[in-house]
Order: sequence, then structure tokens, then C-alpha cells
Amino acid sequence: MNKFGFPNIGFGLGLRSKHFKHIIENKPDIDWFEIISENYMDSAGKPRETLDKIRADYPIAMHGVSLSIGSADELNKDYLKNLKALADDINPVWISDHLCWTGINKKNSHDLLPVPLTEEALNHIIPRIKQVQDFLGRNILLENPSSYLTYKADSIPEYEFMARMAEAADCALLLDVNNIFVACFNHRLDPKKYIDAIPMERVVQIHLAGHLNKETHIVDTHDAAVIDEVWDLYKYALGKAGHDISTMIEWDAKIPEFEVLEAELNKARTFSKEPFAEIPPRDEFKFDGQGNSNHSMLNLQNNLQDTILDGDIKSHAPETWVVEKPGFPASEQVQVYVKGYRIRLFKMIMADYEVTAHYLGKEKMEKTVREYIATTPSEFYDAGKFSEQFADWLSAQKIDKFAAELAELERDISIRYNLALSAPLLQEDLANLTPDDFMDMKLELLISATLKKFRHDVNSYYTEFYHGEDKPEKPPKTAGEFFLMIYRNEKNVYRLNLEKPEYQLLEIIQQTENIGEAMEKLSEISDLNEDELSAKIQQYFAKWLEHSILKAA
Repeated sequence: MNKFGFPNIGFGLGLRSKHFKHIIENKPDIDWFEIISENYMDSAGKPRETLDKIRADYPIAMHGVSLSIGSADELNKDYLKNLKALADDINPVWISDHLCWTGINKKNSHDLLPVPLTEEALNHIIPRIKQVQDFLGRNILLENPSSYLTYKADSIPEYEFMARMAEAADCALLLDVNNIFVACFNHRLDPKKYIDAIPMERVVQIHLAGHLNKETHIVDTHDAAVIDEVWDLYKYALGKAGHDISTMIEWDAKIPEFEVLEAELNKARTFSKEPFAEIPPRDEFKFDGQGNSNHSMLNLQNNLQDTILDGDIKSHAPETWVVEKPGFPASEQVQVYVKGYRIRLFKMIMADYEVTAHYLGKEKMEKTVREYIATTPSEFYDAGKFSEQFADWLSAQKIDKFAAELAELERDISIRYNLALSAPLLQEDLANLTPDDFMDMKLELLISATLKKFRHDVNSYYTEFYHGEDKPEKPPKTAGEFFLMIYRNEKNVYRLNLEKPEYQLLEIIQQTENIGEAMEKLSEISDLNEDELSAKIQQYFAKWLEHSILKAA
């Protein structure tokens, strides 16, 4: 049993959207699920609604990627506030994150960057862990990282750093056995010695995953099955602990069908019951130049982040602050992070703006996205916000007005999924109202609804892309006025075309005290006569009630 009293909750999987439907409908025999905290922290919409359905049947653990406990920046108070709010709402069995940093100077790499393994960094991180635990009101778990470079300043073996950090900060540990294998290969450490050095009474959870061996180094890809050597380390770790530890399989890319994950998890169940596995020791050695640098933590983090963001590896002379390794020079070690940053954000934006990409064409869209990434460092802990910002950036470039409005439409549709539902105004709510009562009503749009005014008919192009028999050709460049309501109900996001007076009335309704005042203001700006306007307003209200887009204020 771990020293914190956290329960052993058995064998779990990472909760991924591909499997939501299967889990809800079939309730598979999985003991628990782990969520990526950031996927739910800023969502009051469909992701949270789905999570609530699943957590009604399964324990949930929260696993973060943006705490940035090792950053030279101050802790992000907004992040911590939102993290705590999520934890208070869903009551996870525990909260975990990584021994890493994600950015400094208010920027974010959306990667788990390596912490300098120095006394300075250790003394910096320990009080930050205590601060986080005090704020959350609970002990957190920190995971041993996978990393691809060795700083010249590194003077403490990673396993010693983890052990000393956990003891001094009194935090729990998430032992990623695959990361141990990766770290020991990349940094020439002994995996047996690594596990032996870990205070197993502090280990609350174990991760298992697949990786990609590139010969000079191993990349922690989470896109394949666990290899035999990692299973041996898993059995050895359980043997050292002397008891079962909550275990989960990570599979975050090239995600297979759920049955494949179940089979992999059943391997963990089986191996956990096998006898203690002994593993042979491996020689360790320091690389030439390791531990002989006086670079500060801040200096190293600036060096690495600047290299990642501008991509100009040579100008940052990584050979002066990263250890040269046989067959894997400093420049190539840094290149892993430079490429990873661009590929990660590029894939996300291309997936989020599929219609815009079709309109611009593959070559032009790819060039545009790469320019956005190269010129606009992310300042968000949630990578999704960086993707949302692309639409605004594209508009500011004034490259193609139709493309900018199309991207804006795609972005605003996506945002609706993360907004909460609210009780709509229904026909029966109006049944017993007198005319005066109706005119005195104050109405608002649903929280999940927004009004849009475009200069181009991007909605028709969007509709044809997804629902037409063929993908749309280039649209006419003629500008005009096109009015739209985008809103979400329980299942989907919808787009409702509006007439100009209808759009104007909905705008006015949100700015005035009651319906009567709104109608008066509309009559002042409308070209319709009184009878025509009255008939139109009746049509509009019938349409709005049918589509459930208004609510009482």
C-alpha cells in the first residue's frame, strides 16, 4: 500500500473520444479511466457531459500536461484555479502531471520539456510542488519524464532527482515504466538501478505504453503495443513494491479499436500475477562534458525554448549547452523538440480547419499554417486555444477574405461544443402570458448560441463540403450580407440562416430591457411597414421556438 492511502483501483485505460460511444453503450469491463485534465478544464459543454456519463460508472483519474512544475516562470494561477474547479466537480481518485516544463516567458511549447537535473532546479521545484498541493488541498502525483537531450549542466541522475524531489516535497509518484526504458536508453542509465532508487511507497500509479526506437534514441510515441522489455520492467517494479499498483495503458496516437486496448490491458492483469521478474544490471556512464557546465536553469530553458520557437538550431549553438552523444549530436537532440512542436500544432490545425484547407488547397493551406506556427508563439496552456486563434490570425493577414470567414465559421462551430446547454424558451412557456406580459419579457440567446454576419456565403460552402454529392468548387468572390445563427442542442451544433431584420431583432433583443422595446427599436430601422414587420416578427418567434434558440433572462 502507498503511504498516502490512495486506493488500488485496478487496471485502467486513457479515456479518448474515439471510444466514448463504445464505453457508454457497452460499459466494458475496465476498472477505471484516466482523462487528460486540459481536455475538460475549459469545457462546460459536450466533453464534460460525456465525461459525466462515463464517470457515473467508472472511477476517474486526472492526468495533466500543462502544470509546468519545472518552469522558471511563476505557477499559472488561472491554470491552477481551473484545475481545482474541475477536480472539485468530478472528484477524481487523484491528480497527476509530469516532472517537466512546457514554456517560459508566458509562452507554451505544448510539449513536456526536460528539466535540468541540477541542485538549482531541484530546489526550485520542491516548494512549487508544495504550493500546488496546498492550493489543491491534496497530494499530487508526478510522473517521471521521457526526454531526448542531456544538458551539460545535468549533475544528478534522473532517478535520484525523482526520489529526492518526492521525499522533500512529500508528493506521490506516477511511475511510467515505458519512460524508464526510454530515459535509460537515451541517457545511458541502468533501468534496474532506476527502479531500485524509486521510493515505491510513494508510487500510486503505473503507466505502460509503446514507443518508437530510432536506433540513436527512442521516442515515447504512445502509438504501439508495449514491448517485452517494458513488461519485464513492469514485473520487476511490482516485485520491488511488494503489492499491486493501479496500472493503465496509454495509447494516444494511431488509436486502435477498443478491443485492442482491452487485450493489452489484460496482458497487464496477467503479468501482475506472475512471479517477481529479475532483470540484469546495465553499465551506466556519463557523457563527455556532462556535469561540467554552469548554465543556469533559466538560461537553459531560454536556450531550448528559443530554439524550438524560431527553429534556427545552428544559431543557438546547442553543442555549448547540450551533451554530444555518439551518433546523436546535440543539434539532433534539440531537433526532436523543434520538429515535434511544429508537427503537433500543424496536425491539430489542419484537422480543425478541414473546409478551409479544401478551399485554399493543400499546398497553400500547409504553407499558411506553417507561417502561423512560425510567427505566432502559443500563449495558451490549452493547445486548442492556439488553434482557435488561427482564424483571427488568418483574418489579420488579409490574404483571402473568403478563407478568413470560412475559418471563422469552422472555429465558431467548434467552440459551441465546449459551451454549456441552457434551458430554452418553449411554446408552453408562453401559453398563459397576456400580450402585455409577453412584451415585458426579457430574452437572451442560449449560452451555446452566437450570431454571425459574413460578407461571403461561407455557410453554403461549408454545407456543400460536408453534405453535397461532390466537394465544392471555388465559390464566387462577390460579397454581400449573410446572416447566421450557430447554436448547439444536446447532440449537435446547428447553423440557422437568418434574414436581415431577423438578425437585427436578435441583436436588439440582447441589448434591450424587454421584447416591446426591442420591437420598437427594430421598427425605427426597418424598411418594412407596420403590418409587414408584425407578420415577420410572428414568423421569427415561431422559428426561434421551433429551433429552441432563446431563453428567458
